[in-house]
Amino acid sequence: MEAKPAESDALVGKEQAREYANSLGIPLVMLSNGREHYVWDTRAGNPKRALSIPSPEMVASVSSRPPVDRELLWTTETGKSYLRRKAEGDRDLRQYQADAIAAVQRGAEKGETAFLLEMATGTGKTTVAAALCFLYLNTGNARRILFLVDRIELRQQAALDIRNAINDQYTVAAYEGNDNHDWNNTRITVATVQSLEALHQQGAPIPADHFDLIVADEAHRCISGPNHRRLFEMFQAEKIGLTATPRTFVTNDPVGDDDKSAAAREQRAIRDTYLAFGLNPGKPTYSYTIEQGAADGYLVLPTAVDVRTEVTEALMSEEGYEVTIADYESDEGEQQFTYHIGDFARSFLSQGTNVEFARVYLAEALREPGTELIGKGIIYAVSQRHAAMLTQALNEVAEETWPGVYQSDFAVQITSEVRHANDYGEKFKNNALNGQHPAIAGYQTSKTRVCVTVAMMTTGYDCPDLLNIVVCRPIKSPTDFTQIKGRGTRRYDFRENYTDPVVRQRMEPQPKDRFRIIDYFAVCEYHHEGHYYEPRIPIPPEPKPDDDGGGNGEPPPPPRGTYIRHGDDEATSLTRLTFQSDARRIAERTEDLRYTLRQEQEASNRTIAEAFDRYLVERPVSDEAALENVRAVFEAYAADEDVRRIIDSKDFGALEGTALEFGRYRDTPAEHRQAIPGYVREYLLKDEQAA
Repeated sequence: MEAKPAESDALVGKEQAREYANSLGIPLVMLSNGREHYVWDTRAGNPKRALSIPSPEMVASVSSRPPVDRELLWTTETGKSYLRRKAEGDRDLRQYQADAIAAVQRGAEKGETAFLLEMATGTGKTTVAAALCFLYLNTGNARRILFLVDRIELRQQAALDIRNAINDQYTVAAYEGNDNHDWNNTRITVATVQSLEALHQQGAPIPADHFDLIVADEAHRCISGPNHRRLFEMFQAEKIGLTATPRTFVTNDPVGDDDKSAAAREQRAIRDTYLAFGLNPGKPTYSYTIEQGAADGYLVLPTAVDVRTEVTEALMSEEGYEVTIADYESDEGEQQFTYHIGDFARSFLSQGTNVEFARVYLAEALREPGTELIGKGIIYAVSQRHAAMLTQALNEVAEETWPGVYQSDFAVQITSEVRHANDYGEKFKNNALNGQHPAIAGYQTSKTRVCVTVAMMTTGYDCPDLLNIVVCRPIKSPTDFTQIKGRGTRRYDFRENYTDPVVRQRMEPQPKDRFRIIDYFAVCEYHHEGHYYEPRIPIPPEPKPDDDGGGNGEPPPPPRGTYIRHGDDEATSLTRLTFQSDARRIAERTEDLRYTLRQEQEASNRTIAEAFDRYLVERPVSDEAALENVRAVFEAYAADEDVRRIIDSKDFGALEGTALEFGRYRDTPAEHRQAIPGYVREYLLKDEQAA
């Protein structure tokens, strides 16, 4: 190993190390400046970038391994027909997929060993990864490959997709925690990071040099976090990352009070996708965006429907939404409450508002071409409770709109609390959730038209015939928003839904040429999606008291509320969505909370008073002044955690400013100062101590 100071480049000692290695007959060289590390097999070409210093075991393994012809990685002709020619596959790559492979080849020629492909959802990242795996295996640059996924439900699907892409030329198997997985003879193992961590915890770790290439699918999630990143870096292999949304944290402005600390910076660096592959922020090995995919005819772009009110805008602001209600303790006083976005769907919105949201959705959702059916949709809610409330509201409104058609199956909640939620998501994708819709004979589509979720059905969920995405929560993460938006970008021909092939053949194409984002929280505007986002129509001015709408018999403008802009059809609809019921509900909930707190406090006071009466029976106090001091100490110790902590720690000077004045405690007879803590703990706090 040739070590250089941190301010020097790690490669500056390359020739010096070569001389030492040659004089000693050693084939393997390591170069490091403490920050960057390179491993150099002098028999096989250029130094390879390593994410950490190799272990002695790996060094011994590499030293004894026969050299490979690394030049074959970049001298092998690939191109669009690569898999068809070499793997005898049945289809060509798309041009951008071939370009992504060529970018990796160019990087390998420069000596790079870690690559990040940033490709939009729906552009076939797995096909590109399969072709790269085939390239490494076919040129002898990999004996075994690990393909990492971030969720269990993606494991088998990825294995199937890779097998199909390379035409079963190499063995591909998913590791599902089974003891009989053939690690040595399986050429491509598909596994979750969690399953490998479990294997290591069981004391059966995989050797660090077992794999020669690791592919991380959805890399922004798959290797995010200390444990996942540690496992990823443990393997001394070349690495390829796939993602539509790389995360970059190290260059962003601080987010949070302690983000300037060394620990916070380290945590952010661990989650930085670019840094994990040794790349500069915003500089992937290859990039192919949604806009490029749409321009090339492979993807569709959304149109936005803006559904927000003054209230939702105020909730999202720093100042929050202020509500003033009468003070229950005073006939004349008032109290002001401020609600922020964190209160949404907890203490703020009522079920009446969710019903109005549901009505807006039914009015604005795109229909499937050639039918009047509302297109399939996904709604992203704030919380599991909010998802349950929205699902109920959607089913209620569906019953009003189409009596007898749906049996509370128009909308289905798909969250982690729901049993078989993953199965429901798969059935929805395959047009089988709650059976087939009965509206059109011979037309196969799911009876359930919308799924309500929180964090599921985002990364890696592919539903090509999805037409509607509803953002019913604030989303400030560009990664999260891009992933959610990506659920709708895939193209689809709705002729595929007709079961009769003769009917399909005679029909004109019914393509999905757009999808719709129905946005309740100005998320589209926040993320500056100007390439498809239609501006809101201006809010009309409040009419004057004598204004009859212009004097021409027209009604006055509607009250300020929600204004919706249809996408590219230039038609405008106005939906009244007011929050008057919420203002009442806020007052009701606040009163309920106050009443509950009063009741709890009164009950606590009664319990303490009764306990003090029993205490006096055992330890009577004849002096009136002493009695008041004893009562004050007893009640404060029983009711106030801070007072208990101060007395128990004997830091009596800290009583100043608490519910118990230091003077009262000092003037309380010593025998009672000693007896009260034990009595209270035994008779009043025993349940708390047991808990």
